[in-house]
Amino acid sequence: MGLATGLLLAGVGLQAYGQYQAGEEANAVAKYNQQVKEREAQAAEQRAIIQSRKQAQESARTMSRLRAGLGASGAVTTAGAPLAILGEQAKQNELQNLEIGYEGTQQAAGLRSEGEMIRREGKTARRASRIKAGSTLLTGFGGAFL
Repeated sequence: MGLATGLLLAGVGLQAYGQYQAGEEANAVAKYNQQVKEREAQAAEQRAIIQSRKQAQESARTMSRLRAGLGASGAVTTAGAPLAILGEQAKQNELQNLEIGYEGTQQAAGLRSEGEMIRREGKTARRASRIKAGSTLLTGFGGAFL
């Protein structure tokens, strides 16, 4: 084996190693980015919980003001139209609270889905780099010994 062949083989080896390392790095970056998306999803869930609690507190204040207003007008709040008004307001409050929870859950699910896609892209890049490195080795070695 001559100097030229040795240099060719060394170059082929370095090129294949570089391709392999690029795939490993792409996979590591993808794993990190997936973890970032997971943290963002957890933060979205926590924001929804906080917003839901704030909305529940505001709903309680709204119901108190409504009861006080109805009581001040002399209406009996345990029957008839006043009771229907209170019931409707309670329903609206609960619906708002459920919407907050749903939106938080949907946002978190979307972020987790993005994270999973990123992770898969990293795995695919790693797999492709291994194939490319193997191809480079085979082509290089084949060319060196022909």
